[in-house]
Amino acid sequence: MSSIKLSLEALEVLDAIARRGSFAAAAKELHRVPSAITYTIHKLETDLAVELFDRNSHRARPTATGAALMREASQILSSVAEVEQRIHRISQGMEAELRVAYEALIPTGRILQLVEKFFDQLPGVRVNLLCEALSGCWDALRGGRADLAIGMPEYSMPSGVDHVKPMGEVNWMFCVAPNHPLTQCPPPIPTSEIAKYRTILLKDSARDLPARSMGVRAGPDALTVCSIEAKVDAQARGTGVGFLPPQHARPMIAAKRLVELQVAEPRPPSRLCYAWQSKNPGAGLSWFLQQLESPKLRKNLLT
Repeated sequence: MSSIKLSLEALEVLDAIARRGSFAAAAKELHRVPSAITYTIHKLETDLAVELFDRNSHRARPTATGAALMREASQILSSVAEVEQRIHRISQGMEAELRVAYEALIPTGRILQLVEKFFDQLPGVRVNLLCEALSGCWDALRGGRADLAIGMPEYSMPSGVDHVKPMGEVNWMFCVAPNHPLTQCPPPIPTSEIAKYRTILLKDSARDLPARSMGVRAGPDALTVCSIEAKVDAQARGTGVGFLPPQHARPMIAAKRLVELQVAEPRPPSRLCYAWQSKNPGAGLSWFLQQLESPKLRKNLLT
């Protein structure tokens, strides 16, 4: 492997020249004599075998290569500073990255509100959001792909999860397109009548845990989709029928793209929870857990 010829010192000199506009001004900013700046640039040109500055005029001007390297120098120094800050924060108990899995039933916008508040109060931590369906959050948590999982159904909780807390309940609304034939049936609509029409199912995103499905009992031509948004859209288009959580159904009902129907066998409410694995949560995870203690926040996520 060839040795690295770019040093942080040389990058700092290039960045100072780019910002200050001259060798002399860069020397003043870096508290060095101008000859030291000239030597650093000359050595860098020799090591890289390129010409960074055109010295034919009275004032050295960057060549195209030199200008490109100065732009790179600024970005590299910024990245190095970010690494230093993260390492410092890690030494103080802050995670470098938090991986948060959330159940697809929770509108992404509400999760983003929580994450934005986190960034305001604890900047410098990378957050990786994972939208999972059905057993997917449990799978991500147990498999080590998530540090925190929010909104999973209790009925699918697997073994091997250390910390679990209740979050609340989600009710279900049976919804169809306004022009769907089921709208002509007198309520409550029997399951035998619903079975005549295609069901829209949400695909389980679990990788290792047994897959489940969300919907009424499916017929042979059921449609399985990969997101709650796709399920809502498919039902609004009249492609099929199924149960939806209120937070996704109500806006579509208000927009007259869906209607709720009373059925003979309503789906019972689902009890949801949140969970984590770490026995010693860092400052970032602890912040999220503290927020989730709020009944108001949990209600906002689920209704």
